[in-house]
Amino acid sequence: MQNAKHVVVVMNGTARWADEHKCSLGDAQRQSLLVARLIVRAAVAAKVRYLTLCGASAELPGYPTSPSSPARPASAQPVTPIDAPDAFAAAEREPACWTGRELTHPGDDLVVTVRLGQSGRRDIATAVKLLARSVQAGRLDPDQLDEALLRTSLVTAELPDPDLIVYSGCPAGEHRLRDDLIFESAYAEFFFSDRLWPDFTAAHFLQALSDFASRQRRFGKTGEQVSAGDSIASRYVAASSSIGS
Repeated sequence: MQNAKHVVVVMNGTARWADEHKCSLGDAQRQSLLVARLIVRAAVAAKVRYLTLCGASAELPGYPTSPSSPARPASAQPVTPIDAPDAFAAAEREPACWTGRELTHPGDDLVVTVRLGQSGRRDIATAVKLLARSVQAGRLDPDQLDEALLRTSLVTAELPDPDLIVYSGCPAGEHRLRDDLIFESAYAEFFFSDRLWPDFTAAHFLQALSDFASRQRRFGKTGEQVSAGDSIASRYVAASSSIGS
């Protein structure tokens, strides 16, 4: 079984956590930021190469955004310092996608991307518009259009497709795909946790990685067509002992 090269973590439950703890949403968001830093360190310890943190979708009620604002490519400089206490609150008002370089330390072999208030459907629509304009301008032959070209036109073009998508804050039995990274999620493995994001820990993250390591990814093939690799679950057990929960 291969290592999870690109892991997406969906940060659910911050508002619910604020209600349960009778605190302000701002306090809950500050706790969420602390958890984000913790998960980044866990990803570094587990040798994950790409980590994407997804926040509230633009389509969720109560999270106003500006759909006209273009999403920035994952390689762009941060549009909002992620270490600012109000970063998450600001992103709920304005869609944001940037590389969270402030979350990592010099020398970390990890690319962290933060997607807040993003819509996977809107990403696809934007990419299609760009391709349509290229066809209209005569720069692109319609017969050249294929899924590979569409993939390279998405805002996430510089990132590999996710191997594992971890959902936090999912009540038991409630497993739903959110409107984010829709195109990129094909053949990704999913892990659902009922732990609200502000209560999410490195141990929960490593549990998801260990579960992923025990699976056989088939990509639409049969088990006989996929060579069974060596289990790497022990790597995550070792990683969990090197960091706090």
